[in-house]
Amino acid sequence: METPPSSRSREPELNLRYDLQLRLRDILKDITESGSGPQQIILTSHSPAFETGECFYAMTRTADGPTVTRRPIKEAAMFTQQHGVQPDDQRAAFGYVSSDGLLRLSDKTRQQLGVEHGGGVVMVKRADHPYVEVLTNEQFHKLAFGEGDVE
Repeated sequence: METPPSSRSREPELNLRYDLQLRLRDILKDITESGSGPQQIILTSHSPAFETGECFYAMTRTADGPTVTRRPIKEAAMFTQQHGVQPDDQRAAFGYVSSDGLLRLSDKTRQQLGVEHGGGVVMVKRADHPYVEVLTNEQFHKLAFGEGDVE
């Protein structure tokens, strides 16, 4: 069995805005599918931009040294994001903020806000709350102009 041509890259997302990381991901995919470049690209990354496909290979530290295991893609966030203790799924859904401020929300959060296909959101920090809220433009308008309760 012959090994297909491959290329390796370590943390290609460094110094790239999130939208450029997504573009790089698509370019790398095009290269592997073109037939004129490497058929495999092996990269290490902490960016969710590269969380595609059905699985990924996770590297963890063990008493015997580093261990690499094949994992389902739905577990990738446990390795690419620093969550600490995660609240249960009924109360919270994690997203991602890039170094240039691009906010990526989970599918569940976008659905709850009604912006599955994009749309405006507003971050609100109320004086009497210790946290920041994400509201749709419509919810913010109701809050700002006292037009009923925000749902």
